Amino acid sequence: MDLIAQAMSGSLSLNELYKRWPEVFAESEFFEGIYDDIESAVEHIPGNTDGTIDITCFRESKEYYSLKYDLLILKHLNEKDIMLKGLQELKQKIVSSHLNEEEIKKMITSFN
Repeated sequence: MDLIAQAMSGSLSLNELYKRWPEVFAESEFFEGIYDDIESAVEHIPGNTDGTIDITCFRESKEYYSLKYDLLILKHLNEKDIMLKGLQELKQKIVSSHLNEEEIKKMITSFN
């Protein structure tokens, strides 16, 4: 979750992502989706003409919202839940429905 938070703040580099991403997640379609979201956000973070990050623009981007949903989903899952099949489908439903944190928590609770 730390990598997501760093990406959301604009303080994560691609090199750091590549070094710190756990190899064990490579086998999981769900975590590969999160990896792709982080990588996309880092690659597409908008900047100002002076070279600084345009954080306001970034917070309105689809990349930022994908990270926000990833973080909210992970916040409400435990280790057993993470191993369940269907997490990618669950994430897609949450993202496409633009659910808030309370709605996500209810959905995950009913998923268990």
